[in-house]
Amino acid sequence: MENKNKTHWKKYFNKDYMGAWSLPNGLDMIVTIARVEKATIKGERGREDVRPIVFFSEFKEPMVLNVTNGKTIHAILGSEYVEDWTGGKVTLYVAKNIRIGHGAETVDGLRVRPTAPKIDKKREMQIKINNAFKIYKGEDKSQVLAELKSLKESGKDSIENLQDILKTLTA
Repeated sequence: MENKNKTHWKKYFNKDYMGAWSLPNGLDMIVTIARVEKATIKGERGREDVRPIVFFSEFKEPMVLNVTNGKTIHAILGSEYVEDWTGGKVTLYVAKNIRIGHGAETVDGLRVRPTAPKIDKKREMQIKINNAFKIYKGEDKSQVLAELKSLKESGKDSIENLQDILKTLTA
């Protein structure tokens, strides 16, 4: 069943933070760390806990940082200091059957791939355009998409041309 424009049921319970449901179609996504903050979060049963949260440029909601993902980001970016992570790129993915708590319950979880993403400048610009296009509300959305397709087919999808399209989407 196609799920491109459908809402995962967990989004209604966890609307303030990212989870496995946040990745479009469950696909890996390269993201840029905007900042890391400490925040008081409320668990499912109302228990409050102070935890680090990571904001990504590509998402409105932050991700609650667990120890596993923290260690992975530290290893990829080479610094144990969260202030040094700003601007760093990591790849998020959905890990299946993660055990939670002391019980036998397993869930899908949001994880950081253990290797640094390898992207060139052109690919990075394409990713930014894709992310901006997802939230673009302009009436010319189909026209912008046709222009992108035309640029790609003609081989004229240079970084400069892609930057112009990104300006259109984010203006």
